[in-house]
Amino acid sequence: VAPASAAQLHPKTFSPFPGDELEVTCINESEYNTPGDYQDKVIAWAECTGLITHGRRLYLQKNKNARQPAMTRGQLLEFLYHVKGRPVVKDLPATSPYSDISVNDPHYPIAIWATREGISRGDGKFHYDATAYIDTALIFLYRMHGKPTVNLTPIPEEYAHCVKENSDMHKARSWYGSPNMSCGYIDNDEVTFSDILYTLYRLDLMGIL
Repeated sequence: VAPASAAQLHPKTFSPFPGDELEVTCINESEYNTPGDYQDKVIAWAECTGLITHGRRLYLQKNKNARQPAMTRGQLLEFLYHVKGRPVVKDLPATSPYSDISVNDPHYPIAIWATREGISRGDGKFHYDATAYIDTALIFLYRMHGKPTVNLTPIPEEYAHCVKENSDMHKARSWYGSPNMSCGYIDNDEVTFSDILYTLYRLDLMGIL
């Protein structure tokens, strides 16, 4: 499996973690395309594709069994923006469409990019600092890839009252090949940075990323 996103990323000019050195030392895919510990393989893949720095790789490998803090919706969108190659966001609206993020906020361009791409819609507020969950991540990724047509998997009876047929959640779960559904946002469904790396790695193996 070749590093699908390496050509469009700019690892030496961006790090999702303040204070990381901007350095990638991975030289070829053999570092991750070999049998071994799955977590180590995913972490090595993430460096080889430019998604993380070498310092972040060492940190994740050292702490791979430790509980990680949940990502916020804003952190998740910032990372997806990086995955898409950090495109320039032009012609920013002079007035913010969201009451909780101002035009002077350094995150404002990310919010506008996510809105224009149809990844996050907001409801008058952008909820940048709200906790991100598994369903949040899958829906964002599904939308980021243009909401492709999918064969919908059946909704289990116990979730039929809260997962709408043909909804973005239903489509995203079917697209990702996950039979699991959710009726709410609970602590166990919070998204960590490693969760996102595992998800992107799987999408790369599926030829989607």
